[in-house]
Amino acid sequence: RFYMTHALVEDGTYAIDGPWARWGWVNDSAKTDDGRRFSVKAPGTSWLAVPAYALYSALPGEHDRRAALWVCRVAASILPTLAFLWWLYGWLSRRRRPDEGSALSDACFLSLALGANFYAYGLLFVSHTLAGVCGFAAFVLLRAGRRPALAGLLAAGVTAFEYPGLVVSVVLTAQALTTLPRASWWRFAAGAAIPTLAVMHFHWSAFGSPFTPGHLWLDTAAYRALAREGIYGAASLPRPDALLGLTLDLGYGLLPATPIFAAALLPSRQRGGAWALAAAVSLLAAVACLNNWRGGWTVGPRYLTPVMPILAWRAYEGLRALPWRRAAEVVALLSSGPPEEGVPPKENLCAEDATPASTRACAASVWTLSRRYLPASRTRRRRRRSKRTMAMVSPQPSGRKCL
Repeated sequence: RFYMTHALVEDGTYAIDGPWARWGWVNDSAKTDDGRRFSVKAPGTSWLAVPAYALYSALPGEHDRRAALWVCRVAASILPTLAFLWWLYGWLSRRRRPDEGSALSDACFLSLALGANFYAYGLLFVSHTLAGVCGFAAFVLLRAGRRPALAGLLAAGVTAFEYPGLVVSVVLTAQALTTLPRASWWRFAAGAAIPTLAVMHFHWSAFGSPFTPGHLWLDTAAYRALAREGIYGAASLPRPDALLGLTLDLGYGLLPATPIFAAALLPSRQRGGAWALAAAVSLLAAVACLNNWRGGWTVGPRYLTPVMPILAWRAYEGLRALPWRRAAEVVALLSSGPPEEGVPPKENLCAEDATPASTRACAASVWTLSRRYLPASRTRRRRRRSKRTMAMVSPQPSGRKCL
């Protein structure tokens, strides 16, 4: 991804031969029949970092590769992720009922922000977190029936950032066709056409066909052989071992790191709940069909990241629909999970120390939960005492006040 951003700014081309010759071998690259090399990753993240890299390259003086990569990480991964989490916390808070505490929404929010792999991949110059941002933003717009053009742009943007996110884009498109009025369909299609045509142009320029990504020309022979099985590695029906590994494996499974996401299976009457569950289940089944379903080095199930914000919302709605409110709050707090233990090694963080970062995340999680949950309980006790006092001094039928 970084090589492609450099090539777009410095060389004006998708081919990464320039940075390859300058900096050496990089994984996930493809060599076409004419000898040129390209990135096989979805191009969305590389495009998003172009303005920041162009500003950095325009600065006087010597340019360092590590400093340039840091600029790309901050501009195209860290800041968008933080902006999304800031908006998400406010959005969840506004959805709370007046008599509802903050424990449920805080537990689901912190499970996504710190317990899931959003924390780890939000630090890196990768696309997994951004695909989840696009998917959830499109889902929220479609659920509200607002801004169909922007919803289409974001729905197609899931695939532009992460190729396995094509399944989520298809589900969001089906949601648009069933929830939007027909007069808005063309707006949704016009918005979706922008990232779709851009990705097709990249494929056509690099690999000779708008419908062909570069996995068939991977430099690594083992991965190239896997990609040529079935449909780009989807060589079977969903495999039981893949389904179990993606969800329950203690090292990289979804539920051991974020047990609260199991509440997404609870029934909910909220609008869009069925589509949220359909997106998550469809992506899980599609990834389980891949022969490389784990994806090599990974923090949690990285191919499932596009639906993690949707799962967090679905879990919140499922928990708040339970009749036992206090029990649901306790379950939410206990199952919010620890911060993601698989923080990327510091060589992938550009010399940032991962251990203090994980410690800070754990401290922030415990402090925020206790700060938000316990004062809410004290507030409810004060309200109950206030109501009892008002009842004691309320006017009686005789017109006198009883103290």
